[in-house]
Amino acid sequence: MSNMHNETLKAICNRILQADGGMNDDLIQQIERLYEEALLEQFLQIRQQKMSAIHQNVRDRAANIPTPEAPAPASTPQPDQSTAAKYGDEVKVLPHPEGPPKPTPREEQTAPAQEVKPTTTPEPEPTPQPTPVKEPVSHTEELRRVLEERTVPSQPAQSSSNSRLTKLNIGLNDRIAFVKQLFMGSQEDYQRVISQINTMDEYGETIDFIKNVVKPDYDWSSVEETEQRLLDLVANRFNR
Repeated sequence: MSNMHNETLKAICNRILQADGGMNDDLIQQIERLYEEALLEQFLQIRQQKMSAIHQNVRDRAANIPTPEAPAPASTPQPDQSTAAKYGDEVKVLPHPEGPPKPTPREEQTAPAQEVKPTTTPEPEPTPQPTPVKEPVSHTEELRRVLEERTVPSQPAQSSSNSRLTKLNIGLNDRIAFVKQLFMGSQEDYQRVISQINTMDEYGETIDFIKNVVKPDYDWSSVEETEQRLLDLVANRFNR
């Protein structure tokens, strides 16, 4: 918990002591707001640690990729040293006694020019690119995707049946229990699910959404009483 939250908690405790242990609506709202801020700060710290570990893993894998070796340059042929030593550096041409030889008809014909083939240089091999590492999809992101797909866009004129429905009446104790036991301490998941429930105008649709969309993403086997408390609040909203 940050220093600002510690100071706020000390101030609330002092007010409770001054009031002889009494609790009013203002103190309850401050405690609720402080609890939500602490949950959000914890969620951001955990997410930052996961992102740092993923980035370090990508850097380690990229450092282990071997770099391709450059092709060796072609060697140029060297002159034969034994031939130069045998005949000397210069070769003298003796004069022909009958003069220079006359060219034959075949020699007078010009030889066809040989086709010069262009030399091609070997292309360097492409450097393999590191394979990108995908982030694991958490249950929070999966639930967010499902909620966005099921969310109905807002319309300028609401139906008369929907306008008569009120939002879920959730007290402070129920809210803390829902966040901790049903949504694994995620304040963000809790807010998204409750906001989606408040937009629904059919009791059967709401129960189907909770049991078939929300519940499979969490383990509610050991918190059946808390689950039933949420279903009771939904039933009260629809006067069931």
